[in-house]
Amino acid sequence: VLADRFPEASLVTWVRDPVDRVASSYYYRLRSPDWQHPGCVELHEKKLSLVEFAGLELVRDEMTRFMGNRKPADFAFIGIVEKIEASMAQFYRRFGVPPVPLPRENANPERSTSSYEINAAEREQILALKHADAALYQTCLERHRAAAETRSDRTGG
Repeated sequence: VLADRFPEASLVTWVRDPVDRVASSYYYRLRSPDWQHPGCVELHEKKLSLVEFAGLELVRDEMTRFMGNRKPADFAFIGIVEKIEASMAQFYRRFGVPPVPLPRENANPERSTSSYEINAAEREQILALKHADAALYQTCLERHRAAAETRSDRTGG
């Protein structure tokens, strides 16, 4: 793991609303199957619904698994995908790097809104399957909000 090889490095990551994250993965895998990915194979073979896909063990709580034993406090920066502009502004300030244009790659051509249109019942079902990711996301949102408020307090705006 790179973090083990470079213990002094600042850890940086991005998180996404867990329901939108699984919906994005679902629709991407429908459009662009990866026949080496067992979840994708199961999705296509069984013609899974979004909620059924969200229930696959490989899909549950992915953000939490990716972070491993690290906690949000271990990261120098955590960006929020849904707040990309504000997150990038925080990132540039935090690390003293100049802004760069943000490419928008791999966007779902069939989605017309900034988040996926998922009815309330499905959203609740998916959140119940991704409870660790939902808690992690809330913690990251709170950290992001606190960083923005701290910045606002320091700048008077």
